[in-house]
Amino acid sequence: MTHRQSFKNGTHLKAARAFAGLKQSELASLAGLHGNSIKRLEGLPRIPFRDYAAECAGKALLAKGIIADVLPVVHVRLADGTGQSG
Repeated sequence: MTHRQSFKNGTHLKAARAFAGLKQSELASLAGLHGNSIKRLEGLPRIPFRDYAAECAGKALLAKGIIADVLPVVHVRLADGTGQSG
C-alpha cells in the first residue's frame, strides 16, 4: 500500500519542502504545477485533504524520499526506501 501525503497547513508543507532541500519553484516543477501553486499552499492556514496541488506536491516530495503526515501527530520524515509508510 502506498502512502498518501497529508499536510495540515502551509507551514507543514513548507517544512517538508525545506527538509527535501527544495525551493518553491523546484517543488512546483517536480510536481508539474505553476510556481504560484506552492506559494498559495504554503500560505494556507489549513490545506484540504483532497487538494489537487497538495496531492501533486506530496507525490513529488515522496519521490524525493520525504513523507509528510498528520497522524498520529503532524510530522515530516524520511521514507523507508520503498515509497511506503512503515
